[in-house]
Amino acid sequence: MFQRTFTSVLLLLLLGSCVRVIDFTVPFDKKLVVHCFLRPAQAIVQNDSILVAVSTNTPIVGGQTKEQINDATVTLASSNQRINLRLLAPNAADELNQTRRYGVAHREFAVKAAENYTLTVTTPNGLRTESSCTIPPNRVLENDIKITIVEKSKDKIRCRIDWKDLPEANTRYMCSVGIGLSKGVQSTFSSIYVYNTGSEATNNQMTSNELTFSGFGFDYDPAQSIIYVAVATLDKNYYEWGSKQILQRRQNSSNLFPEPVFLNGNVENGLGVFAGYNATLIAKFF
Repeated sequence: MFQRTFTSVLLLLLLGSCVRVIDFTVPFDKKLVVHCFLRPAQAIVQNDSILVAVSTNTPIVGGQTKEQINDATVTLASSNQRINLRLLAPNAADELNQTRRYGVAHREFAVKAAENYTLTVTTPNGLRTESSCTIPPNRVLENDIKITIVEKSKDKIRCRIDWKDLPEANTRYMCSVGIGLSKGVQSTFSSIYVYNTGSEATNNQMTSNELTFSGFGFDYDPAQSIIYVAVATLDKNYYEWGSKQILQRRQNSSNLFPEPVFLNGNVENGLGVFAGYNATLIAKFF
C-alpha cells in the first residue's frame, strides 16, 4: 500500500515538472468598420444629414478597445459629385459604441433615386475601405400607405401598416414605426421589420406585422401623440443586412445559447455595410 501511494505521488511530481507555459499571440487583422445607410433627402426631417459611422474591429480575446478614428478621410462620390464628410462631435451613443460619426448636410450633396454612389474611408496609418450602393429607383407614395390603429389605451398602442406593392419584381421593403408621446414626456419607441414582395405580397398589397408599443410607465394624452411611419424600398445590401440583424435579435432574445448569425457586409477590405434605400416618411397625430 505504501509503495503504491509513493509511486502515485512520484508520478504526479514528474508530470508537474513537465508542464510548460507557452506564450502565444492570436493573429489579428485590424480593419475599419463602416456603416452608412444612404437615401434621398426628406423635407419632413429637420437638419437632414448624411451620416457615416466609423470604428475598428477588436480581437475576440485580449480585452482591447476599439480605436477612436478621429482622423479618417471619408469621401462620398457619384458620377458628377464628390465631397469629404466632416468629423462630428461625439454624442453619448458614439462614446458607448466607441464609434465616430462623419457627416454632411443633404443640401451639400444631392442623393438621387436610381444613382450609384461610392464611399471611401482611409486613415493616416494605411487602413482603407471602399464600397458602393445604388438607391432604389422607386418608393411607395404617401397616398398608398394606410395606418390602422388596432388598439389604443393608456398603457398600450397596437397598429398595423398596409401599403401598395410596387409593380417591380422582388421589391424589398422596410417598415419602421415610432410613437411620440407627449404630456410632459417626449419619448420614441420604434419597431423595424424587413419584407420581401416576392413572398409576402397579397393582392398587390403589403401588410406589416402587428406592432405593439407598451410599458410607457406614465399616462399620456393620445390626442397629442404622434405616430411616425417610414416605408422604404431597399437595395440588396440593406435587405440582407437588415434580415440578419432581425434574425440575430430574435435568436438572442429567445435562446439561452443562440446560434451565431453572420452579418453580410459589402465593405471591401473592411467590415460593415454601405446600403441604399428610398423612403416615404409620414408623421400624423392619432
